[in-house]
Amino acid sequence: MKRRGRWLLVLYLLVAAVVVTVAILPFLEHLPAWLDRWESKRAVSPRRQAFAEKNVIGPEVVSAVRYATSGWAVLLSDPNDQPNQQSWNKSPTLEERTARIALTADELQYVRNLVVSEKSYEFSTDPNELSFKPCMPTYGARLVFSSERGVVTVNFCFACYILQLVLNNSEPKETDFKTREFARFFSNHFASDEVAVRFR
Repeated sequence: MKRRGRWLLVLYLLVAAVVVTVAILPFLEHLPAWLDRWESKRAVSPRRQAFAEKNVIGPEVVSAVRYATSGWAVLLSDPNDQPNQQSWNKSPTLEERTARIALTADELQYVRNLVVSEKSYEFSTDPNELSFKPCMPTYGARLVFSSERGVVTVNFCFACYILQLVLNNSEPKETDFKTREFARFFSNHFASDEVAVRFR
């Protein structure tokens, strides 16, 4: 009788463990995103933020993005289908292969904060520590911000985590980025796209 009671206890514990595991699985899937958002909310060094705005992103771009009143997300031509890279650094020549999706007010604020935050980028304030990635970017996604201060186009290469910033028709500016939130943003907005889902 005691042995039967022990087996029943073990069975109950196993069932309880399975139920708890199934219940928390949806939360575990979102854990990396929560951790990234928590990291992005941590205190930012004013010195590093100032350096990023002046030298990495550029003050004009920061201003135009920060005061953007509308924005769009769109996918670019599949990097695997690009026949050559002769015009890779000329943002307007990259073909938009999907319709632009207008961002809601909350989405706009979210991606604006990501673009202007120094925590989104991989850089050092030490001029002797230069970062260089031996790869040629193939841009597969784009954010567009519009404000009275101009239109900012941000192109993303998720193969080597490089983004390209273009204010109006100025020369494109490239920089490394490190946050995974951009990839998640696009893969969520274009969940039925075979290429976008691989941005994760």
